[in-house]
Amino acid sequence: MELKSAISKRLNELLEEKHCTVETLVEKSKLSNITINRLLDGSLNRILDTQIYKICRALNMPVQDFFHSPLFTLENLDDTRKIK
Repeated sequence: MELKSAISKRLNELLEEKHCTVETLVEKSKLSNITINRLLDGSLNRILDTQIYKICRALNMPVQDFFHSPLFTLENLDDTRKIK
């Protein structure tokens, strides 16, 4: 799976786990509704470390906990970008 898909799945898991709404995440993270929704549906092509950091702060969790998931093992991730 692509990294952006793994991030999307993880973010959806965390919102459910922490009983957090998209609206609350937007408010607390100070990211736009469009950015959050594109992260959630996996359509954001350029994911910035600052976005993940702001989400983690909003969810009151360390960044390493965001990536502490089987979704992020090398076996589960593909590099589908073409190297020129």
